[in-house]
Amino acid sequence: MKLFLALGGLLLITAVPAQAQLGGGAGGGSIGHVSFPTVLSIPPTQFNSTVVSGSAQDFVPTSYVSFDQGVEQGRALLAAKHKSVAEVAQENNRAARPKAKVAFVQSDDGAAMITRR
Repeated sequence: MKLFLALGGLLLITAVPAQAQLGGGAGGGSIGHVSFPTVLSIPPTQFNSTVVSGSAQDFVPTSYVSFDQGVEQGRALLAAKHKSVAEVAQENNRAARPKAKVAFVQSDDGAAMITRR
C-alpha cells in the first residue's frame, strides 16, 4: 500500500508541467512564478594603448649592399669560428657572481630571520 502511495505521489509530481515548459503561460497547476533576471546593460570596455619603440640611440639604419657583397658577408659569418656549448659553459662558471646582501638564517627557536652580510 505504501508503495502505491509513493508511486502515485511520484507520478503526480512529474505530471505537473514546469513553468519554463509552458512558455510563461497560465495553467497546468504550476506552483509560483518563475522569472529569469536579465543581464545588465554595461557599455563595452575600451582599452587605451600606446605605441612605444626604441630611442634614437637604439636606431641602426639598414645598410643595403649588392647581392654579391651580401653573399660574401654571409660566407664570412659562416666561416667565423663559433664557441662550443662547453666553452660557453666554462666561461659562465668562471665568471664572478654578485653575492646577496641579505641572508635568511634560522634562530634557535626555528623562526626565519633576515640578516645582512
